[in-house]
Amino acid sequence: MRDDRLRFLDMAEAIRNIEKYSSHGKQKFLKDELVQVWVVHHLQILGEAARGISEDSQKNFHRIPWGKIIGFLQYSRPSLFCS
Repeated sequence: MRDDRLRFLDMAEAIRNIEKYSSHGKQKFLKDELVQVWVVHHLQILGEAARGISEDSQKNFHRIPWGKIIGFLQYSRPSLFCS
């Protein structure tokens, strides 16, 4: 099982990867589907890593919007059974 230290490292790496391509600007993001997929993928990694952080660590880092980061997962996953 991964501990909080490793999950924080996963989060930092995901943020670096997001910044790598989002720094090219909004127009590049909007025009390039590969960049969109790259960014969303790493946002999902960020959310999954955040979801695994212990409650104690979340309390220690209370300024991080844990609920928003983790909540992104429900919006980023495709719904396979749309009505």
